[in-house]
Amino acid sequence: MRLRMLFIVVVLLSSVHVHAAILIETIDAAKDFTYSYATSHSIAVDGSGHIHVAYSGNGLYYAMYDGTNWFRKVLDVTEDDIEDCALALDSSGNVHISYLDNVNGWLKYATNTSGSWQVSVLDDSAYVGGYSAIALDDSDKVHISYYDWDNDTLKYVTNTTGQFVPQVVDGNSITGYCTSIAVKNNVVHISYDDATNQQLKYTNNSTGTFVLQTVESVDIDKHTSIALDSNGKAHISYYDATDDDLKYATNATGVFVSEIVDATDDTGQFSSIVIDSSDTVYIGYYYATGKDLKYTSGTAGNWAAPETVDGSSANHDVGKYCSLTLDGSGTPHLSYYDDSNDAMSYATWSVDHWAVQHFDFHSSVGEYASIAVDTSGFSHVSYYDSDSSALMYATNVSGSWFTEIVDKSDDYDVGEYCAVAVDTNGKVHISYYDYTNEKLKYATNISGAWQNETVDTRENTGKHTAIAVEADGTVHISYMYIPGYTYLHYIKGSFGNWGSPIQAGTQQIEGLYSSLAVDATGDVHICYRGSYNLFYTTNASGFWTNVELAQSIGQCAIAVDGSSNVHISYNDNSRNLVYATNLAGTWAHTTVDPANSRDDTAISVDTNGNVHISYYTTQYHLNHATHTGSSWETTPIDENGDVGFYNGIALHTNGDINMAYYDYDNEGLKYAHVPGGSSSPTADIRIEKSVDQTRVMPGDPVTYTIIATNTGPEDGTGVQVTDLLPEGLDYQSHQALQGSYDSQTGLWTIGDLTDGSSAELRITAAVSGKGRIINIAQRTLSDSTDPNPANDRSQAVIYSGDPVLPFMMLLLEEEK
Repeated sequence: MRLRMLFIVVVLLSSVHVHAAILIETIDAAKDFTYSYATSHSIAVDGSGHIHVAYSGNGLYYAMYDGTNWFRKVLDVTEDDIEDCALALDSSGNVHISYLDNVNGWLKYATNTSGSWQVSVLDDSAYVGGYSAIALDDSDKVHISYYDWDNDTLKYVTNTTGQFVPQVVDGNSITGYCTSIAVKNNVVHISYDDATNQQLKYTNNSTGTFVLQTVESVDIDKHTSIALDSNGKAHISYYDATDDDLKYATNATGVFVSEIVDATDDTGQFSSIVIDSSDTVYIGYYYATGKDLKYTSGTAGNWAAPETVDGSSANHDVGKYCSLTLDGSGTPHLSYYDDSNDAMSYATWSVDHWAVQHFDFHSSVGEYASIAVDTSGFSHVSYYDSDSSALMYATNVSGSWFTEIVDKSDDYDVGEYCAVAVDTNGKVHISYYDYTNEKLKYATNISGAWQNETVDTRENTGKHTAIAVEADGTVHISYMYIPGYTYLHYIKGSFGNWGSPIQAGTQQIEGLYSSLAVDATGDVHICYRGSYNLFYTTNASGFWTNVELAQSIGQCAIAVDGSSNVHISYNDNSRNLVYATNLAGTWAHTTVDPANSRDDTAISVDTNGNVHISYYTTQYHLNHATHTGSSWETTPIDENGDVGFYNGIALHTNGDINMAYYDYDNEGLKYAHVPGGSSSPTADIRIEKSVDQTRVMPGDPVTYTIIATNTGPEDGTGVQVTDLLPEGLDYQSHQALQGSYDSQTGLWTIGDLTDGSSAELRITAAVSGKGRIINIAQRTLSDSTDPNPANDRSQAVIYSGDPVLPFMMLLLEEEK
């Protein structure tokens, strides 16, 4: 088996002021779901009721819904379509996905069991991986069935021996289309299509080897789907392509018996089947004549009248690549493709109706990228989706990148000219432009969920925004106002409580490309382009003053250091990257990179006063420049295609450099991370968490052990870990073998941790809730550079309540 980590490029640097490796990642990618090809089991519900969906198209994508927000992630991007993805959850709630890499013809597998996402190739022996299906057994071992296109055979791979070992299950010609797999009591069951003989086939390995069986002689198309009942008997839904019917077969009586479930016109494609604990069968499927998503339930010979889940809108085409699952209360959840909008959809039963929503869209993302870094070193990025006309947000606080829709409506276009800032509590603030209504808008998650509002209600306001937030939560925004002339305007306040907008630029000139910074005393500093010239304005004297600094410029960016000195980067009409500062008391301008800067630049200053600039070069690449006190040094960051426009830069206190930028060639959003300078030691702090018992009842005590280990290569300083007990656990006591623990905030302050040493914390709590309870420990601060954030987080899971519940959760996962 060969393991390949995706979206990561390591580039060696010659500059002496940074560490040797640049990490480049794709945060979000342009999406096209026209060829989504998800198989019949690609949705699952975990013990907390969160929805997990795998889907594909021009990439492999994963989405998680917590009941309020959808969090989305790009897992794999290739030069061609990714197809036939399937998803399963293990007993700890970790995600497992199988899929076909259509470029290479490989069966691939993605999982987050290690705490970060990893992708591996399971079979590259031929053009393999078609119609992949995945299931897990009682020991969380992985089982995948799939089609070998080159040899026209049904194949199967599992890691029950510790390594993934592929094998041929049915070697007869053209067998293995439309596979589906389920596991119960460690017996593997597979349904599939024998295209040569036009037969629905079934096999299991209860005897130790796979025994093949014909279920029905029928022309199968658009998937089979299999589920197992409480006795381990198979139930299969499938499409009869000859009679255009939804059919169902089961061997519950000992032999397979098939029947028609829905014979309405052309119906039954893309069916997905599940079974509840009482052995009631549920099927979701596509009604091709009406282009609707349908759903029915029942038992053999006794089916409820089919319901339309989605299909009421005009000119709709919904329901292809349907996948169905049930939660712990038996509520159905479906994911599927909306062909009419090239979007991914989700539906669930809500009291008395089907609640339907889109959770991902055809997209072109990354324009107006802006980045900020919180006190723990995690990045927060705002950007615009030009296809969906939406404001987007991405963060890596979980250890890997997830994206969210902040503001979107079918009725308006929002998100251009966005800018992001993070406050001292890690809450996010975004200013942006409402193109449809020509207004300045603001969004924040200070309440825990995204809220947005119009800040300036005047006409023609809100382009070219910039934002900053003070420690007390006061938000400052600069932007352009066009009342006939174009003015630079400024406003400050907080959500629901804004002051009056004022004109910050004193001249009736353009306020384009404004950039804003607030110094330690709360004074505001803004640079902008007016009539193609560079202007600087500030209220440091108590009223706004305006100074022209240079003529004939492109864009500009501003930063202030700890002494309130101002630093500005800009490009002039000769495409020089220029730096200006008032550090010496008067303004001085220096050419940083001659004839090598196009339209976009960003600037930041580190805690040592060193200036860092990101910029888009004349070669259409992303570069970084820094001044260490003696000279300017420039370094290529990303030269892979046309990349670097709409760039932003943010620094952590440990010296780490973070950049977000637009990938023009691929219409995506990218991220570059450069580890900090030699003044910040490198120490990989690994977090491990365990619990003394996992099966408990309310009132039982549990003890969690958290171990923080410095795996080097240098000593770590200022180490902090956060472990705040979740709902369902009541704090009792703790023992910190090093440092101190605050049970109210969950903050474990460790301090220094030498290379190779460990610190241990034990927390005892009383169980007060029921169900699946997840407790997470996360490294949240270190004065050292951590080269491997993937191991900064660890979790322990307990199950509280009915002792049968964990078994039933596992049973549902197997049936899915």
